[in-house]
Parts: sequence; C-alpha cells; structure tokens
Amino acid sequence: MKDFDYGPLRTYQVTWANGHIEYYQGQQVCLPPPELPSFFGGTATKRRDLITIHGDFDGHWRLVFAAKADLIEAVRDVTDRDLFDALVHDLKPEDGAR
Repeated sequence: MKDFDYGPLRTYQVTWANGHIEYYQGQQVCLPPPELPSFFGGTATKRRDLITIHGDFDGHWRLVFAAKADLIEAVRDVTDRDLFDALVHDLKPEDGAR
C-alpha cells in the first residue's frame, strides 16, 4: 500500500445553525454539490446534503465530522487564526490614539 502525504492537520471551526461552535481537525472538507438542473428531469444518484471533514490520523484516513448541511451555518479554516488575530491587533489604534 502506498503512503500519501496529506499535509498538516488544519483546524476547522464549525458553527451550527443554533449558534453552537465546535472545532475539528482534518485535511479535507467536503460540501454538498450545488443544485444543478438536469437535462433528464432527475439525478443519477441520490443527493447527499452532508458536510464532512476527513483526516489522516496515525496512517488511517478517518471521517472526523459529518452533519446535514441545513444544520450548519458555517465551516471556517481557523488554523492560522493566531496569526490573523496578531495582525488585527497590530492594526488597532493604541489606547487614547485617535
């Protein structure tokens, strides 16, 4: 069996429709396919409206997260959030500065 390098794990922030936030690590996020018109009045396969996150853990490709898309408000890659927060902090004016 051939080994694949999926790269480093990324951290994803999942925001549920009710506002609850969770964090997952993985390398692949799969979103449902867009609604496309069919020339024959239907689709060849059953549509799966799932959002999934997969990752390589100890050499095994695993499903980490799965949920119906209508229950999820957003999925964000927040792996480099510390860098982003530092940049935003540097752009804020000093206390008392106008």
